[in-house]
Amino acid sequence: MKAIISTFSTIALLLYSLSASAIFMGGWTADSGTGDGYVDESNFPNSIMLFGNDNGDEGVFTSYFTTIGQDMNFSFDWIYGTTDTEGAAYDPFGYFINDEYTQLTDDDGNFLQMGSEMLSLLSSDLFGFYIDSTDGCCGEAGAYINPDYEVSVPEPSTLALMGLGLLGFGLTRIRLK
Repeated sequence: MKAIISTFSTIALLLYSLSASAIFMGGWTADSGTGDGYVDESNFPNSIMLFGNDNGDEGVFTSYFTTIGQDMNFSFDWIYGTTDTEGAAYDPFGYFINDEYTQLTDDDGNFLQMGSEMLSLLSSDLFGFYIDSTDGCCGEAGAYINPDYEVSVPEPSTLALMGLGLLGFGLTRIRLK
């Protein structure tokens, strides 16, 4: 019985690690364009911090993106702040899926904003976050992103077949001892 439990524990751990590694096909890429924007990924995957450009170059995108490895639900909380004297309109923050950009911040001049999002992402989608430093001056903007990865689970019939195969494997190991 111990061997069966041990086998199931090993399989569960293996399935979890395969799912976690399949979320992203090529890891994340940081791109600060020509400006001085940057990504702080020191606490990744628990959080991401994205900072916009403030060196005078206008229209510089700072982004952090990846290619999705399998269908998944992706939710995240975000907090945005800017020191730009003209407010959030000049350093908008948002996300993109393939070529579709969604701005999360409003342009009403609010210097501190926050929210939550829930997205369904498909395998091979290009997904990422961005800050668009439209004026490139007067203060930088930053966004703190707290992601929650929810990987799709295989169909119950697939799990049942895998379970039967593993049970047979476990029983064979017991008989061999």
